[in-house]
Amino acid sequence: MWRKMSISLKMIVIVVVLMLLLTTGLQTYNLQSTASLNETYLEENDKQIEASINQELDSVFQQLRIGMDIVRHSPEIVDAFDERDRDELSTRTLPIMEDLREIGIAQFQFHLPDATSFFRAHDPETFGDDLSSFRHTVTEANSEERVVSGLERGVAGAGFRYVVPVSANGTHIGTMELGLGLNEVLLTSFQSNFGGEWIFVDLEDGETLVATGDDSIHPPPNTEHVNTLGSGEALTIEQGNYRSHLIPLADYSGDYQWYLQRTDDQSALIAEQRAETIQSTLFSAGFTLFAILVITWFTRRSLKPLQAMSAYADRIAAGDFTSDPVSYRNDDEIGKLASAFTAMVKAWRGVLGNVTDSSQQVASTAEELSASSEETSRATEDISQAIQDISNASDEQSKSVASVRNVVSSVNEKMSGITTEMNEATEASRQTEDAAVTGENVVNRSLKQMTDIQSSNESMSGTITDLGNTSREIGHVTQLITDIAEQTNLLALNAAIEASRAGESGRGFAVVADEVRKLAEQSGEAGKNIHRLISTIQERIDEAIRKTNENNGEIQAGIQSVEEAGSSFTVITAHISSMASQIQSVQQSVRDVTEQIHELNSFTDETEEMTRSMSDNTQNVAAAAEEQHASVEEVSAAADTLAKMAEELQDQVSRFKL
Repeated sequence: MWRKMSISLKMIVIVVVLMLLLTTGLQTYNLQSTASLNETYLEENDKQIEASINQELDSVFQQLRIGMDIVRHSPEIVDAFDERDRDELSTRTLPIMEDLREIGIAQFQFHLPDATSFFRAHDPETFGDDLSSFRHTVTEANSEERVVSGLERGVAGAGFRYVVPVSANGTHIGTMELGLGLNEVLLTSFQSNFGGEWIFVDLEDGETLVATGDDSIHPPPNTEHVNTLGSGEALTIEQGNYRSHLIPLADYSGDYQWYLQRTDDQSALIAEQRAETIQSTLFSAGFTLFAILVITWFTRRSLKPLQAMSAYADRIAAGDFTSDPVSYRNDDEIGKLASAFTAMVKAWRGVLGNVTDSSQQVASTAEELSASSEETSRATEDISQAIQDISNASDEQSKSVASVRNVVSSVNEKMSGITTEMNEATEASRQTEDAAVTGENVVNRSLKQMTDIQSSNESMSGTITDLGNTSREIGHVTQLITDIAEQTNLLALNAAIEASRAGESGRGFAVVADEVRKLAEQSGEAGKNIHRLISTIQERIDEAIRKTNENNGEIQAGIQSVEEAGSSFTVITAHISSMASQIQSVQQSVRDVTEQIHELNSFTDETEEMTRSMSDNTQNVAAAAEEQHASVEEVSAAADTLAKMAEELQDQVSRFKL
């Protein structure tokens, strides 16, 4: 089937298959690259959120520490606690508790050395309960007389604890504690800052302690996931259209007891990726169809002269030389073939015309010779024997000359074919040498362009590095702003406490201090947001520097490949020049042999002319010897045969239309 196809159809089939393979490969590569980039982005985003969550938790403990530093150094509060005076503690701490609630601290209490609750500023009516069985931060702070902070499991769930030992006159008198629960307010802030739905889960029994919404959308972890979280490693779970990132949380002792789970609905992203895939596929299919149509049109247009030439050759094969030759204006390979074919047909037309004229002349001459032979048959009988001997000798010589002439003609035809092939080889070597020189020039230009690209890439790398240094300086400035905001917040809180001590006369100062504290909180939050943005920019700049360095390596490899290609072109050009010289040398030898054959052909012509002269002399003798009747009859029979051959030749030539 393939052999019976036309050239244009074969080319179209090959191009269609190649275009389909190329389009399919590029589409698959694009889809895989997009999926990989999306996954990398999601992983980096999870890491940034995890780092931000840890910073948020650290800021809570920092807030507790700042608040504790204010109250633990109050002599009045320490004395009241030492004297076990709940009324005095209530008077001193309740105003402070109101201020603490405004900054999110929900618990402020005092414990005795045996872990018994002595006074709760957040709940003054509840005291005297034993906390030693489950409040291990309190027992540890009392027993070791050191600050203990961290998450801890309590009656109402997990909470942030900051417990400090208290001494009076060198004697340990108990502990103070500030705390707040890990509650929905905190998760709601996470949701506002980072998006998604959040839940806070007990790692031991899988119970959801706090949730921002419907907790059924969160994919539950399996046993392997639980073990991973227990070792302190975060992980990601994908289920259907939902993607969850789980962040383990450790208690004050370093044991991982809970985890935060953030779940995003990926439906919109999946739909967008599906739409992009469909759009890309349709575009690729449209481009492929357009390319196929263009190539099909170009192929058929380019091969149309070959079809016309094929039809013209069929008419020539049928003997019709009257058709107009194929017209093709382009000077490409097809144009050269059409010109050569037209020239060949014109040459054959001239040869056939000459053969037609010669056959008519031969027929006429044969008739005249037959008539002459009849008139002279009686006169040739007397000298028939002499004529016979001369004729035999002449025939032998003619055969020898004809044999030599055939050999010379055969050799001459072969040498002509060799000459033609050598001319074609010379032209091919010249074209190949031109192409090799052109390729070498292209390689040199490519090498210069690759060098320019490398210089531009190095310059861009330096610019990106300067940008990274500038962003780090901005990060230092934002960190300084955050530190100043925290100190301002601390000073505002101190001012509020002093204002509460001043009573009614300090109320106006308390309002000013509260406004300063709020402004400090806003400044601190803005500083944190700027710090997160700067961190993200620095990560992108580091990635850009790494990519630029990789590009430098690839460009250097490209330059080396181009230099190797240039060396190869130089060697090819030298070999082609050498081959062209050898072909010219062989071509000269062929010319010498051809000249010698021409000389031998001339010698053969002279010998044939001598033989023909001898034959003429024999005929003259036959004409004088009227009695050689038998020889004349042979001449008459030869004339008849020649006439028949001339008629047959005319019949053959008449098949062609000139």
